Amino acid sequence: MSVAAAAAANASSAVPTIPNDAILGSVTIDALVLMRIIKHCNESPNATGHILGFQTPDPTQANTIVSNLSHCYALPNLGAISNNNSWGFSISPAQIRDDKIAYSSSMLDALVDFNVEANVFGLYRAIQFGEVVSFEVIDDFLALEHPTATMITYDPIRSQHGAAALRAFRISKEFLSLSAAKDIRRIPSEDYAKAGLTFDNIFEEIPLTIRNSALVSAFLFDMPNKTNLSQLSLPDNVYFERVIDALADRINDQTHLTASMRQYGGRYLHNKKAVTEESRLNALLQCTQIESYCKQVSQFAGQALPKLFLAKGDSQ
Repeated sequence: MSVAAAAAANASSAVPTIPNDAILGSVTIDALVLMRIIKHCNESPNATGHILGFQTPDPTQANTIVSNLSHCYALPNLGAISNNNSWGFSISPAQIRDDKIAYSSSMLDALVDFNVEANVFGLYRAIQFGEVVSFEVIDDFLALEHPTATMITYDPIRSQHGAAALRAFRISKEFLSLSAAKDIRRIPSEDYAKAGLTFDNIFEEIPLTIRNSALVSAFLFDMPNKTNLSQLSLPDNVYFERVIDALADRINDQTHLTASMRQYGGRYLHNKKAVTEESRLNALLQCTQIESYCKQVSQFAGQALPKLFLAKGDSQ
């Protein structure tokens, strides 16, 4: 038996049994792992990587599990190399996927040698202005081949404006079962309707808890408590304007996509066999991102209005 197989066998015997139909309820991540993710996302706008750990049953909810994330490693950004290279060649999406799998396998073998939890339970990504969903994200999710995988997103631009933009997502089981049988770019609209999938339930946000070690907690407890007045600073309109611009672009794209789908409906009525249906998933992802932008606008306005009222009262 190989070292990787022996480590996997030992890990499976130590972890409590989890039902096959269990769903991911929440995520707990070590603070040091989170610092590595934040550092990578601040250094690269296209940062992505795998997060590792173990899963345990949730004692508070039946048929629910908790992902305990204790390690991570970065993945090479092969997509950016393919799109912006000066060597005159390009890398196909299939080759990028195969290279990521090979790189991940070599990393897991190295981690096993150092007695690190070598179980991939999700991925992390750097996002800008809440750009969460895309075909690339779904492809990375499906490549994990794990029904209870999670995705941690971090928005470094949003974090510079007074909010730790950390979020955790899971992909719905209905979409996983649907994508297991067919190519996600060729799933017809009636299949989405039968599965009850809409733009707001393909990706589901779940609670994210940050866990500190005992030494870190003791250090934070002994730190002098200084009053932080930076939270009272007036909001910066630059980020708000960028989100509004991105929202307008998405609405414009959705308008063109709706017109294209209407044209498909008209052509389909005349010739049902010779017309290929537009990707329904593309429209769902567009609507999901529009909803995400609207939530950001609402949150930004909710945080800004009290500060503006305070500033107005102080000036009078």
